[in-house]
Amino acid sequence: TPNAQTSRNEFMKKVTAGIVSAAITMPQIAHGAAIEKPEGKILRSDKCAYGEGDGCEGLAGDNEFIKELQRRSAEKKEAEQKEYLSAYQMKNYPDFFASLPTPKYMV
Repeated sequence: TPNAQTSRNEFMKKVTAGIVSAAITMPQIAHGAAIEKPEGKILRSDKCAYGEGDGCEGLAGDNEFIKELQRRSAEKKEAEQKEYLSAYQMKNYPDFFASLPTPKYMV
């Protein structure tokens, strides 16, 4: 019907216009939030992963317990990464490991 087609066309025009305007304004909003607002500093905080990185000292402050956890995490980093890789391989490639002459099961 002509009215249904017209309303669909109008709807699609409005949706497209909304998406385009959002795409134009979103980077400006995000950029402004990171620069002008105090909570934007969180976006630029230094990284601390596995107890390593520039942000670890700031996160721990004077708390000895947090420093100890960061130290232990750094010690276990290599073993945890191997475990994550093994779990990823078994999840995504189980048929490969099952097809080996002696099936290898990564634990």
